Amino acid sequence: TAANDVTVAAAAAITGKVTSGQTGLPLSGVTVELRNQSNVLISTTTTNTEGNYSFTQLAAGTYNLNFAASSFITSTRTTTITAGQTQVLNVILQPQPGNVTGTVLSQDGTPVNGATIKLIDQFNTVITTVTTNAQGQYTISSVTPGQYSITVSASNFQSQSRGVTINSGQTTVSNFTLTPSPGTVTGTITSSAGTPIEGAIIEVLDSGSNVIATATSNAQGQYTINRLAPGTFRLRATAQNFQTSLLGFTIQAGQTTNQNIVLQPSPGNL
Repeated sequence: TAANDVTVAAAAAITGKVTSGQTGLPLSGVTVELRNQSNVLISTTTTNTEGNYSFTQLAAGTYNLNFAASSFITSTRTTTITAGQTQVLNVILQPQPGNVTGTVLSQDGTPVNGATIKLIDQFNTVITTVTTNAQGQYTISSVTPGQYSITVSASNFQSQSRGVTINSGQTTVSNFTLTPSPGTVTGTITSSAGTPIEGAIIEVLDSGSNVIATATSNAQGQYTINRLAPGTFRLRATAQNFQTSLLGFTIQAGQTTNQNIVLQPSPGNL
């Protein structure tokens, strides 16, 4: 009687762990597809609570594995296994990026064109910089999910900064209303003879004649009043033995207005 020898190839396996590229933690519920080189689906499984998966009883050969999870970018890996081998294939899935968009306006609702927008991470590193368009709009795309801050700056406006959370696969809206930079009024108080007047009281009056700022001229007759909101005001200057002077002036955002004042002697003090 003839004896036939039959050789049976030992089965192979593929196993591994799937983790998050953002947190480093295991990902459960990840769908893992096993396909052959012809892209025919061989088997499907999902990762357990520890992020582990496995395919067993496999024939030797080359396989493609697709890893898919909600809010993560699908990853495809290729591996070749030999008979009896257990191939360990660990995979890190990266979260789907998010976006942030918004509009930058002035306090009167006018779009701020050319405002600089900076996206800054938790390590105070500037990730990207963009500028607003003519409609005051900006968009920063393909941002890794996480906590950031956004700073907005524009000529003649005060800068603003706020925190923002970027979520995977979502667009976050962050609008800004900028306050105009304060302006300054400065000048010299002199007599009609051109002599500087020290100790003159200079007051800024609003449209309701309310005094909103005050300064005193120095020995050179000079004064400066800072941090005035843009707008139209009146300037009142008084000094002993001189007639009070009242004149209008305008403050532009971030600008310095020069207002020199000549005081006339009070009657009887010529």
